[in-house]
Amino acid sequence: MMTCVRFASIVVLTVALTGCVGATNDPAGPNGEAATFDPMLLGDWITTEAKTEIVYDYRTWVGGRVISSSPPREEYTEEEFTRLERKAADSNTYLMSLYRVPNKPKSDGDKPEPIRKPDEIIEAHLVKLGESLFVSYPIAGRQHAYYGIVKIEHRNNFLRTSTLNLEFLKMHPELVPQRPRDSSSTSGVLITADAPQLREFLRSNADVSDVWIKSEKVARRRQKPRE
Repeated sequence: MMTCVRFASIVVLTVALTGCVGATNDPAGPNGEAATFDPMLLGDWITTEAKTEIVYDYRTWVGGRVISSSPPREEYTEEEFTRLERKAADSNTYLMSLYRVPNKPKSDGDKPEPIRKPDEIIEAHLVKLGESLFVSYPIAGRQHAYYGIVKIEHRNNFLRTSTLNLEFLKMHPELVPQRPRDSSSTSGVLITADAPQLREFLRSNADVSDVWIKSEKVARRRQKPRE
C-alpha cells in the first residue's frame, strides 16, 4: 500500500508530514491526456545516504612535535535510490521504483550482495503548468484509491520535491473543493475538483509558499552505472 510518506521516499526523499493531501482525480486527466514527458528525469536518483566520518591518524613528527595531521573526512554511502523509467517508447507515463543498496562486504574476499529489487513499481504522470512541474501518482487508500501530487524542481543533477500543505488547505477550504480523506478528521483531505479545476488550482498556486511544504532534502543523480 503506497502512502504519502512512502512516495516521498520513493521519488526523492523522506518528507516529514503531519498528514496527507490527495485528490480524487488525476490532474493529468483520466487517460493522462494532459501529461508530458521530460527525459531529464530518467535515471537513478539517490534518495537516502548515510554519513560516515572517517578519521585519519597520519601524523608527521619532527623533533617530538606533530607538525601535520590529516583531518577527519566525511564520506557518504548510498542506501537507497529511485529509478525513473519510461513505460514505453511513445508513453508519457513514468515507472518509479525504489532500490536498496546493501552494505559493502566486510572483507575484500567477500562477494558484494546484489542490489535488491524493488518491492513495488508505481506509474506516475508529469504535468507541466506554466513553468512549474508536478508529479501525480495513484495511492491505494484504506477506504478508496486516490492520487497524490508533488511539485518538483529540477536543476541539472538535483531534484527537490514540495508537498501540499495539509493544515493550510484545511484552514482555507475556499481555495479548492475538498473533503476529509476518510472518517478520521486528522488523516488528511481529498481535493474533489475535476482534472481541469485541479490543474487551474495548481497553476495559480504554484508559487504561493503557504500552499506548499518544501522538502529539506535534495536528491542527486546517481552517477554509477546501473546494476
